[in-house]
Amino acid sequence: MYGAAGFTRKGYVPLAVNEYGGIGWQGETLEDFWMWNGQYIETGDGEKLLQTVKVTELKEAAMRYWRDGWLPVRPVSEDLLRRMEDVLRRHRGLRLVGVSFPEGSFLKTPEPVPEEHLPPELTAKAAEEFGREE
Repeated sequence: MYGAAGFTRKGYVPLAVNEYGGIGWQGETLEDFWMWNGQYIETGDGEKLLQTVKVTELKEAAMRYWRDGWLPVRPVSEDLLRRMEDVLRRHRGLRLVGVSFPEGSFLKTPEPVPEEHLPPELTAKAAEEFGREE
């Protein structure tokens, strides 16, 4: 019996485990990765803010960026874009419906999001990360 600990040692996130077996998920998780879905929300004060969504998995971030046009709130590295491309190329569901991607890099560096409309909690985090004063 491996249990949940055996799944995690092998790189899987256990979804359902008992003494006979289990179901697990394997993928790359993202820490504190926020994306803008292209929409704005208006606060009670009439202030216009970006509607942001926390994305916790690389595959979801890649799909949202490629298919839905969502933008990462913070700048992303070329390495992250290449990993997103790799995830999309290996996506079984996309392959089954006949989607194919070019050999080279196809995800372009995203345009920066309008910082003046960032929610306050993300503005404070960005200032902390980059050593800026609010």
